[in-house]
Amino acid sequence: MSRPGRTARIALAGFLLAGIAPPCLLWLFGWPSGWEPIRRWYLRHAGSDSWRPIRDALAYVTTHPSAGGLYEQTYWQSAYQFMYSPLSLLLVEWTEWPPFLEWRSHHSLNRLSWIVMLAVFGATALFCYRIARIAGPGPATRGEAAGLAALGVCASLFFYPLMYAYAIGQIQTWLDLALILALILWLAGHRVAVGVLIGLVCVVKVNVGAVLLWAVLRRQWRFVGGFALVFALLGPAALMRYGWAVHAEYLDLLAHLSRRGESFVSNQSFNGLLNRAIFNGNNLEWDGTHQQIRLIGWVYAATLVSSLVLILPSLWPWRGRGRLAGTADFAIALVTFSLASPIAYEIHFGFLVPVFALALVVLARADTPRAAWWGLGLAYALCANRLSITDALAPTYFNFLQSTMFFGLLILLALLFRCRLVLAARAA
Repeated sequence: MSRPGRTARIALAGFLLAGIAPPCLLWLFGWPSGWEPIRRWYLRHAGSDSWRPIRDALAYVTTHPSAGGLYEQTYWQSAYQFMYSPLSLLLVEWTEWPPFLEWRSHHSLNRLSWIVMLAVFGATALFCYRIARIAGPGPATRGEAAGLAALGVCASLFFYPLMYAYAIGQIQTWLDLALILALILWLAGHRVAVGVLIGLVCVVKVNVGAVLLWAVLRRQWRFVGGFALVFALLGPAALMRYGWAVHAEYLDLLAHLSRRGESFVSNQSFNGLLNRAIFNGNNLEWDGTHQQIRLIGWVYAATLVSSLVLILPSLWPWRGRGRLAGTADFAIALVTFSLASPIAYEIHFGFLVPVFALALVVLARADTPRAAWWGLGLAYALCANRLSITDALAPTYFNFLQSTMFFGLLILLALLFRCRLVLAARAA
């Protein structure tokens, strides 16, 4: 069993070998290293990947009070696809507060995103500190926990999915902060607040909404109440503001996306792996309308089966005791429901640094075989880096190796299940 004082040293070694060494090697051999987003954050240069579609949708609903045809104009007929829910658009209208939060100005939004990134670093540090202090047997000292927290900040800064979301101007940066705060609040036992946060995330990214089913099966009624509160406030108001036709348009759009999926390399779901393997759609170029990808029945069926295979173990009834065991179970749900979606871009996993920290601390305090340590390091290397060298495989039958994060997430999930068992046994 590892002593608590060794946890930070193990984390440092893993970070250098799995987080720093791979991009250094890519740079040495002339491949893009994936560190460009760090420079862009430092210089405060970000794009408008989310902000431009939101601005176009706001302009449309301002000039069309009934909002009919919203997605026809802002998705199908636009070069900048708006694919968020009508509830999210209502939330945008309610929260516009110039100049602090001006949704029609991507400069204002990116300034706020820069601050959000600082909050992400701080929240990650807090989570790492707390789990180091409460994990047994033999919790870490304040100094050791502070070292792990500092390492969590460094890992976040070099975590490609998180930094890339900021660099392109994605609202996912804000969602990453919400998910990390949800992990902190779950650890502290504030279930209603967690439900509200996850509800707000689902207003923008609906795929995480399946966590509600997980909570019902766990009888986490305070979480369910917080989640329901968000939709009880926004749902009827959005219907009155935009009408049912817009919501029907959005459901049609979701059906279109879920049936076809995405072959672009950033889609790290099983659906993305399959579509790339059969050369269905663009691999290295993003097609925002998803019209170039064909609907193939067996791919759709295989995607459904893979989603069930991923989701069922996380839903399986389990009532472990202890704060860490419950947090590990919650982390499994967040990772699983993000990965089980037909479209799971790399940027959707920017919240993973605290999850890796949780796995590290638990494994470091248990009799962990060497294979598990190698697995954790490999999972981190595959999830934290943009391994651009695999782009050369795009036109070949080995392009399944482009799904680096997908394989890394599968390993991480397996280790999280092991952590949950370890914590449950310790609590018992």
